[in-house]
Amino acid sequence: MNITLEGQAKTEMAKIRAHAAIEIVRSVADAIKDAGRIPAGTLYAGLMAQGCTLGQYEQLEAMLIRSGVIRKSNDELIWNV
Repeated sequence: MNITLEGQAKTEMAKIRAHAAIEIVRSVADAIKDAGRIPAGTLYAGLMAQGCTLGQYEQLEAMLIRSGVIRKSNDELIWNV
C-alpha cells in the first residue's frame, strides 16, 4: 500500500514539474513575441536572475528555434510565427 502511495506521489510531482516547465516555455515565448525581438544575452540575464542555468537556457532556446516559434540572427532572438 505504501509503495502505491509513493508511486502516486512521484507521478503527481512529475505532472507538477511538467506543467511548470510548459509555463516557463510559454512565458519566455510570450516575452519574445511581445518584444518582437530581443538580444539572447538580455533574455538569458533575466532568466539567470530567476535561477535559470546556462544549460537550461540553451535547451529552452534550442526548443523554441527547432519548433519554429523563434529564429536566431547573430545574437538576437526574433519572433517567427
